[in-house]
Amino acid sequence: MARKVDLLHVFCDESGFTGNKLLDAEQEVFSYAAVAMEPTEAGELVARLRRDFRIQAPELKGSKLIARPQGRKVVTQALKECAGRYRVVAHLKPYALACKFFEYIFEPAVSDFNSFLYGVDFHRFIAAVLFAGFRAEDKSGEAALEDFMTFAHKGDLAALERIFPTGITANSRYDFLTAVGTFALLHQGEIKAELMSFREPSVPNWILDLTTTSLFGLLADWGQKARQLEVTCDEFKPVKGDMLVFDCMVDRKDSVYVRFQNKKRPLTFNLKSPLQMADSKTIPGLQIADVVASATAYTWKAAYRRSLTDECRQWAEMLKGHFSDDNIWPDLSDADLATPKCFANMMILHELVDRSVKKEDLYEGLPAIFRAALQFHPQFVKENKLRRTVKRRRRVA
Repeated sequence: MARKVDLLHVFCDESGFTGNKLLDAEQEVFSYAAVAMEPTEAGELVARLRRDFRIQAPELKGSKLIARPQGRKVVTQALKECAGRYRVVAHLKPYALACKFFEYIFEPAVSDFNSFLYGVDFHRFIAAVLFAGFRAEDKSGEAALEDFMTFAHKGDLAALERIFPTGITANSRYDFLTAVGTFALLHQGEIKAELMSFREPSVPNWILDLTTTSLFGLLADWGQKARQLEVTCDEFKPVKGDMLVFDCMVDRKDSVYVRFQNKKRPLTFNLKSPLQMADSKTIPGLQIADVVASATAYTWKAAYRRSLTDECRQWAEMLKGHFSDDNIWPDLSDADLATPKCFANMMILHELVDRSVKKEDLYEGLPAIFRAALQFHPQFVKENKLRRTVKRRRRVA
C-alpha cells in the first residue's frame, strides 16, 4: 500500500437526490462525489473556470452547466483538471429500491443465516427479478415496490400489508412475485416489527435514502490514502440526521476491515473534526463536487437509457478509475434462469416458502440443496430448451 498523506481536505456533494422516493422517473440515477483538494486550490480552479468560460452565474451548478453546450465544456474541463482527485458512486434508484426490499422484507426472517444467502447472491437474485419486473412494467412488481416505498416514506402500514397476499396459493411454486408475497405473508410479524422499529413519531425517516451509505463508503476509500480527513459537505438533511455515524470517526486512529463477498472493505477512517455542513455558494470545493456528481449521474443515466452522446462517452472515459466498489447497479443475469446461480436461487426461494408454510427450520440443509440445484441446472436447461438471453452488465465507467 502507498504511504498515506497526513491530511486530505475532502468536499462532498450529490446529484439526483429524491430521498425515500426512489421511483422518480425524471431522476433515475443518484450519484455522490468526494473531491480531495486544498481549499485554496479549489478556489483557484473555480475562479479559472469562471474566467475562461465567462460564467456569470454566482456559482457552478452541474445541472445548469450540463443543460447548455458551453456549460458542458466547463464540465469536461473540470473533470480533466480533477483527474485522480475524486471518488464517486452511482446508483440506479429503482434497482436500489429492489435491494432495499430484500433487506427489509427478507432479512427479518433470515437474519440467522443471511451470510449464506449473501454468499450465494440470493439478495441479488431477489432484487434483479423485482427490478426486471418493474422495468418490464409488470403491474404486480411495480405495485410491490410502490407499496414498499410508500410505507418507508410515510409509515403507511396499509401499504406494507398490500405486499402480503390474502392467502397462500398453489401459484407460489410457479410465480416469483406470489412466492415472495407468500414468504412475506408468513413472516409479516417479524417484518412489521423490524420496519416499525425504524419509525418514530415526528422524526424524519430516511431508511431508503442512499446518501449516508454513499458518503460513508467514499470517506472510507479516502481514509486509505490519508491519516486524517477534513470533510465539508453540502447542507443535507439525511446526513444531518446521521451525524452520530460520522462523529464516532473523529480522531479514530484504529483501522477496522470487514470481508464481504470475498472483498476486504474498510469500516473506519479518521476525521480531524466533525463533518462540516456548508452552503455551496461560498465553498468552491463543494461546487466542484457538485459538477463531478452531476456529470456522473448524467453519464450513467444516458448509458442506462442507451442515449450516450460522444460527449457522454468522453466523460465516461474520464470517470473510469474514480468509482468506489459500492455502486448499486443491476446485472440482469442474476434474473436469468439460463444461468446456474439464478436457477439455484429460485430453488432456494421455493424451499424457503415451503418450509415457512410447514413451519420447518429455514436453514438446515440449504447449502446442499443449492449445490444440488447447480448440478441439476444443465438438465433443466436442456429440458426447457433455455438459452442465456441476458448479457452480463457492462459497466459505464
